[in-house]
Amino acid sequence: MASPSTESIQESIDADTGETFNHREEREFLPHLTLGRVTAQGRDARMVGEAVQRASAPRLGGWRVREIELIRSELMQQGARYATLATCAISG
Repeated sequence: MASPSTESIQESIDADTGETFNHREEREFLPHLTLGRVTAQGRDARMVGEAVQRASAPRLGGWRVREIELIRSELMQQGARYATLATCAISG
């Protein structure tokens, strides 16, 4: 059995949460993994951007998604605080 596409997963999430959250993203769905956040301005921001462009990462290999978590992140002075709002198992 084929794995569901990221687009079909996103459409299911929109359908299941639309009435609860009353928001539908208009931009194209772009699945991603956040590895970090940087707050920088001016010259520092430029240096960070240049370092990222020069960086390379090894292939991480294949993996399967078994569940999706809806996580709220709240950025605070001490760092980000995360709270899992819901977890949804993916069947198939």
